[in-house]
Amino acid sequence: MKFTELIDCVPDYKEFFTVEEMDQRSLELAKRYPGKVKVYEAGKSRNGNPIYVLEIGSGKKNALLFGCPHPNEPIGAMMLDFLSEKLASDDVFRDQFDYTWHLIKVIDVDGTKLNEGWFKDSSSIRKYAGNFYRPPGHEQVEWTFPVDYKTLHFHSPLPETEVLMKLIEEKKPEFMYSLHNSGFGGVYYYVSDAVPELHETFSKLPGLFSLPLSLGEPEAPFLEQLEPAIFKLFGMAQEYDYLEKNLGPDKDPANVIKAGTSSDDFASSVADTFSLVCEMPYYYDARVEDMSEADITRKEAQRFNYQRSVENFEFVSEVMK
Repeated sequence: MKFTELIDCVPDYKEFFTVEEMDQRSLELAKRYPGKVKVYEAGKSRNGNPIYVLEIGSGKKNALLFGCPHPNEPIGAMMLDFLSEKLASDDVFRDQFDYTWHLIKVIDVDGTKLNEGWFKDSSSIRKYAGNFYRPPGHEQVEWTFPVDYKTLHFHSPLPETEVLMKLIEEKKPEFMYSLHNSGFGGVYYYVSDAVPELHETFSKLPGLFSLPLSLGEPEAPFLEQLEPAIFKLFGMAQEYDYLEKNLGPDKDPANVIKAGTSSDDFASSVADTFSLVCEMPYYYDARVEDMSEADITRKEAQRFNYQRSVENFEFVSEVMK
């Protein structure tokens, strides 16, 4: 099946499913396809909510895909809802892959529940902002994998992270997809290793959905760009080295980081895993595609952004008293 044929099968979703709806749909899928789909509770969240894994197929290789590693990013959960249905219902589609699929629609269950206030009306940026929740780094599933690097020693994985650690250690996935998305901007990718034969395809895919590529600077200054909008995945060691170089001799990078490493970094330590991350936005603004020279310098833009951040922090701090 060609990719364009596959995307034609995706329902025209009008809203994001809640965690409860996702769980119910997973349980119902297993009931409808008892010989093809297995669903089980792999662990519990910090608040005691179940974390369900869908296991589909019987291939020799393992694929691990998980949605909502950041709880404000449910696009991937919706993709997994479709993919699980497609894998279960279409034998020809499923059998063309020599994979057993391990799918977790929502890994940060508690955090995702805190975002549900905007799930049924994501067209409203005001509602999105008013119901937005994203935890600090040391409370994020994606960034609480254990790491020992120079002065950085993090060994406090969240219960949700431990679920992923166990699956990675047991299944040793050949392919892992941590499903992220962004709020604004364009589309960009992370891969654990360069795969030149995929880069051209990655560059063309967003155009099928009238989405631009993100052609600005990367999220972090130390990232390795493989192609425009395609970057090499990184772990906390790379961030540590960058901070060590730029903070100065009297400051310990570990005191700034205060978190662990990534799922890809952990997987690379226990398996030969190829990891993919794709970032795509909820909201579009034509200025994202404007490559003309701005009327301010980058330094001025950075100063303006910093001042706005300070003002926003002061406002939120006052409101939260």
